[in-house]
Amino acid sequence: MSKAAPLQSEWPVDGGAAAGAPVLTGLSFTIGEVSALLGLPASTIRFWERRHALSTGTRDEHGHRCYSNDDVAVLRRLHNQEVAGVMPSQAVAAGTGASPLALCLLLLAAIDRLDGGQVAAVLDASLAAYGLPATLDEVLLPSMREVDARWSRGECDAAQEQLVTGAVLTWLDGLAAAAPPPLHERPIVLSCGPQDRHTLALEAFAVLLRQQRFDCRSLGAQTPPSTLRLAVEQCSAQAVVLVCQLRGNRPAAAAALQGVRPSGAALFYAGAGFRTAASRQKMPGHYLGGSMSGAATYITTRLRHG
Repeated sequence: MSKAAPLQSEWPVDGGAAAGAPVLTGLSFTIGEVSALLGLPASTIRFWERRHALSTGTRDEHGHRCYSNDDVAVLRRLHNQEVAGVMPSQAVAAGTGASPLALCLLLLAAIDRLDGGQVAAVLDASLAAYGLPATLDEVLLPSMREVDARWSRGECDAAQEQLVTGAVLTWLDGLAAAAPPPLHERPIVLSCGPQDRHTLALEAFAVLLRQQRFDCRSLGAQTPPSTLRLAVEQCSAQAVVLVCQLRGNRPAAAAALQGVRPSGAALFYAGAGFRTAASRQKMPGHYLGGSMSGAATYITTRLRHG
């Protein structure tokens, strides 16, 4: 692996909810909004809470149910379990308590053995057990960050990097092909910054948005500002997501995002290049914060409510 090009697969900041990330602080949802986000009747959510004694949701000062982003994540995981055919009691156990650490270790072992088939098998197992959002946030990206760390210590080489990138992108392509048809006519355009070459996290997020029934157009690595502007204009995009992983690439990324501002599309940005509050000052658009699942929820909410 070239010492100039680690994976740079980081989407979240420090592997979890970003400290100080402003966009999700205090964010809460009504039961109707949770119902719309998950595609579940509100009566089903109430039944789950009663039947399985879930600790999701609190009451506001008016006695109405309100849900945090973490509550939504638990309910989404439970829903994915039931869709996969898991018995309700097992789904609750997996949805609320099981740790993905063992799957991370299995994934890293498969990478060490250069076993692309096993990489896909571990991701499939995680998908069946926890659903896509948790698989991305709690299994795939932590494992990729560990590969980055091993690269920086000289403990892995180009073989591991190339194998895991190829295996994961193939796995994501399969999920994208099986995604349900979009419900939103205007697409979301996703792009790396003009100087950013690493697309794995961006492709993973595009798949997650497709699972949420968004039409996504992914432009890939090192997208020139003119190409981004043209794509946004030609498809009348309702939103743009731009990812920048390196601090030195941030000015070019900010200029590219600024260049599509006249289109009126909602602007979002993410990546390790914006990990500090200072790096986000004067940025156009909305920072997507610390997790892919949280980012998808945030985009869905922003686009629904304008």
